Amino acid sequence: MIVVGVSAQSVPATTPERKIEYYDRYGARLPSALGADHRVETIYQDSVAATVRAYYSSGKLKSSKQYANLRRSVLEGVYSQWYENGQVKRQETYLAGRLQGELRSYYPDGTLKRRERYETGTRKTGECFAPDGKVVAYKENDLQPTYPGGNEKMQQDISRNTRYPREALRQQVSGKVFVSFLIDADGVVTDVFVVHSPSPLLNNASVQAVKHLGKFTPGQQDGEAVHTWMTVPITFAISTGQNGAALLSASAAPSKTQPELPKYSGASVYRLASFRDSMHQSSGKAPVVYLHYFTYDSLGRPRTHQLNYLNSGKLMSVSKMQYVYGKNGQLQSKIDKRTKYLYFYNQNAQLIKIEFYILTQQQWLLCERTVINEKESLKNGKKVYSVVLEKTERPDKETLRSYSLTDFTLLPSGLIEKSIVYRYNYADLKVPTVYAYSYDRKINPLKDLFIQRWYHHGIEEEGLLNLVEKKQNDKPFRTNIYTYNNLGFPTKSINKNGVLQPYRTTTYTYAQITLPKEKAALKLGEGAGNSVSVFPNPASTNVTIQATGLGKGSVSVQLYTAATGQLQRNATYQVADKLEASLSVKELPAGVYVVKVVGPATTLESKLLVE
Repeated sequence: MIVVGVSAQSVPATTPERKIEYYDRYGARLPSALGADHRVETIYQDSVAATVRAYYSSGKLKSSKQYANLRRSVLEGVYSQWYENGQVKRQETYLAGRLQGELRSYYPDGTLKRRERYETGTRKTGECFAPDGKVVAYKENDLQPTYPGGNEKMQQDISRNTRYPREALRQQVSGKVFVSFLIDADGVVTDVFVVHSPSPLLNNASVQAVKHLGKFTPGQQDGEAVHTWMTVPITFAISTGQNGAALLSASAAPSKTQPELPKYSGASVYRLASFRDSMHQSSGKAPVVYLHYFTYDSLGRPRTHQLNYLNSGKLMSVSKMQYVYGKNGQLQSKIDKRTKYLYFYNQNAQLIKIEFYILTQQQWLLCERTVINEKESLKNGKKVYSVVLEKTERPDKETLRSYSLTDFTLLPSGLIEKSIVYRYNYADLKVPTVYAYSYDRKINPLKDLFIQRWYHHGIEEEGLLNLVEKKQNDKPFRTNIYTYNNLGFPTKSINKNGVLQPYRTTTYTYAQITLPKEKAALKLGEGAGNSVSVFPNPASTNVTIQATGLGKGSVSVQLYTAATGQLQRNATYQVADKLEASLSVKELPAGVYVVKVVGPATTLESKLLVE
């Protein structure tokens, strides 16, 4: 079934007085003037107020606007636009970010085209005029693109155009692919690319389905056709008919806000198996190398992460962290023998806090806390998050101090657009530092692997797409150059610093990985309130067993070797109806075991994998 929905660190420096950026005709930022349609100059009055002017490639002024707060997109004063012939195209006035007073637009010859009057952002009156000056029927200023037959017909056409890839069907790969595309001023679909996908096996089919859409009525601004971006989610799902055959059908049901977890159990999927991170050193010394290895669970999520640290060719340390997920699919913790990360979410399933602990003298010591607050929602769909990092100055100290404070502006896709650092290394900055980010249009293989320090890996290196450039106060700070395979994934990246000297090389290795079969609990005597869960699973030290619907009285918890049936553990508890118990598996050989919970009302079983 194919379902289509529509959804329109180094020490910081000072803020620059002037910033210059280049854009193509679709509004995408470019790393240089090469191929640019126009340039934008930002002149700062202070750390937040600025004047922004855009210039045609000919050098003539295209627009000018003033911000009382550029970070929050709060306009103040007159916003003017010009045709390339120098004639005024549009003028409007803002007060505290809202339209106030009269808005006027003009034809290229200077004839009045539109006149509107606003009070605190609300339009009170509006008139439109023909090129000869006569009053015509009023039209809305901004119109979104429309598809012949509407959104429902567009969804049907994408569904009809989509072919389930044979290899994806063979491997039972399913999930939701998000595809972005540009509808140009002629209504033609162009520049189609995947922004998020559960598997590269689904990417080409999704792109081709969108490319075969018919012509749109283009979006309009003030009666003129404009380029408009659109994103559609395409959901690939497999169901089974009465005769056991796979059924692939198309539906235009609206997409859910919380996507379902893909069912990969037992399938073979394409995943990042490992990568090598090599840090260059001066004076001909051997590089510092970090080797990362990953395994995945039955849902295709990261299960373990092993990190080998080498210095001058010598293995210095090895750590292996396990990802632990809750029943809702959210990551609850990453843990190894000496360190652990805990993750906390709000009622909207948004990550709001991360805590990092180190095991010291048999006690877990809190060393870092990252607190994430949604600070502001901007009109254009962007969001601003305030991120506070608290740290202990030494591992033996328990007092946390505010180490850094940063505001991140995220695009609707979740990619970071810019960040502003207000505090660094336990000290407030006299002038905040501004970073700007640019990305390619290829899927990032590191997505969901490093949910540890949100302020670093979580968005700068783990977004949907690969980070290409990071600027500090409009000066080069970091540049990444990628080599890609035929599926569009990076196989190598070379990182360069602000003076374009390579300092880091990363090589990526992918594999077709067969995922383990899903370890669902076997519930004997199952009733409406009966359940058993065992976590973490797999485990290497201790497991927690939770069971309900057991009845009141004596409950026996037994652990058997699955292959031989040999009893390994047996413990008895007195319960009212529910059980929560801890069981040690530290000395057990690696393998599959059966956890059996025997109560007065029912008997429950679940499988456990010991590593």
